[in-house]
Amino acid sequence: MYTVQTQVPVIGNSIIYTPSRNEYLGFWLRKPPIFWALIVLLQVAYSVSCLAAEDRFEITGGDVNDFECKAVVGRTSAGFTFVGETGESKSLRWNRQSVSLNQLEHAWMIHVVGRIGAFDFGFYKYKTTAADEVQDTMDKLLLAGQASVFRYTDANAREFVGLVPGEEVLLGVEGDDLRVFLKGENILLTLFADKPVSAYFWVLTAGEAPRKCRANISYKNVQ
Repeated sequence: MYTVQTQVPVIGNSIIYTPSRNEYLGFWLRKPPIFWALIVLLQVAYSVSCLAAEDRFEITGGDVNDFECKAVVGRTSAGFTFVGETGESKSLRWNRQSVSLNQLEHAWMIHVVGRIGAFDFGFYKYKTTAADEVQDTMDKLLLAGQASVFRYTDANAREFVGLVPGEEVLLGVEGDDLRVFLKGENILLTLFADKPVSAYFWVLTAGEAPRKCRANISYKNVQ
């Protein structure tokens, strides 16, 4: 939650006049009809711009899914499934010599766009050590990386979102599927309060083309 503190500047010995409630209401009621028409148009334009933000990401992601994905959002928890992304027969490599230090090696992340902004969350594995290359299963890779939430700023940069006690991103392997769970009523309200229609799943591997999937979000027990 963000708290904004405001201060009223006082210059010299000037007296700041505070209008009464009736005077304040009268000021707005005297506005011509065209003023209110412009206000309505601005509100419509704002709503359209919010939809356009999601449409732009949809165009970027494209409509062709590279794998199957599922998204279910509830009041206190949400589950996101990368279908067929793991399994005992699928081995993964990290700490590769071809990857520079601090570079992102692997990511399974979900991107959502709402009225208050755009967010990514999921699993991220950065190369943080010059240790020997490892080749192993998804379970072992999950222990080597991090589960995080990021918010996009107005400058289109990502910033880390700190989670409070009771909020967490959990990762799990179920059969051949990778599951990402987001828990905590407040963080879910932050990301899904306006019920975005779609979630965009991305699989990123250093040196390879990104893979993507778009899923319609199913809302359960959410008003």
